[in-house]
Amino acid sequence: MLESNRAIIIGHISAEPRDVSNSIAATQLTVRTSERLTRAGGKKTEMLDWHRVVLLGKMSDLMCSQVSEGDKVLVKGTMHNAPRMKGRPNQYATNIIVTAYKGDTLKLLEKNIAS
Repeated sequence: MLESNRAIIIGHISAEPRDVSNSIAATQLTVRTSERLTRAGGKKTEMLDWHRVVLLGKMSDLMCSQVSEGDKVLVKGTMHNAPRMKGRPNQYATNIIVTAYKGDTLKLLEKNIAS
């Protein structure tokens, strides 16, 4: 049976990239995606989701200075669950991890001209 742990999203960076380096270079981004829906009765709504993206190693070094809040990006990475808070068992956050390996990428699709 073939298994895959991949995430591919297209969205806008919703906050300035943040350096979270510890023993290796790491940058954290928040990417907002949206989906437009038509509800029963014809009412249109927009569903928003925020995704935590962590760039590791060379990917962090290459991209952290090139992207900023409002930029539209394509993210390809691996999903990883991490404990949300110390002292609170069974609470996890799902991160999309992007490295320079395994075909992962963060590609700038559209620069925010207001920045």
